Amino acid sequence: MLSKVIDMIDGEKWLSLGTDVKGDIYEGLLAKNAEDVKSGAGQYFTPRALIKAMVECIRPEPMKTIADPACGTGGFFLAAYDY
Repeated sequence: MLSKVIDMIDGEKWLSLGTDVKGDIYEGLLAKNAEDVKSGAGQYFTPRALIKAMVECIRPEPMKTIADPACGTGGFFLAAYDY
């Protein structure tokens, strides 16, 4: 079973996947891990619609510095990049 999973992972072209796909996979893995821990691992994921609305309010510009001190899955960075 494990060898089949490894073959699936190794067979994927990770560099050709879009940032949203990678972000979704990463967030899904973290959420699953949080569910498996009784305390929820103290993690909270900001909904993507809220992230998008906040980024639209900030209106980031190319070559300007942005910060996300509670980076987690990098949702704000990805939304700023998409903006």
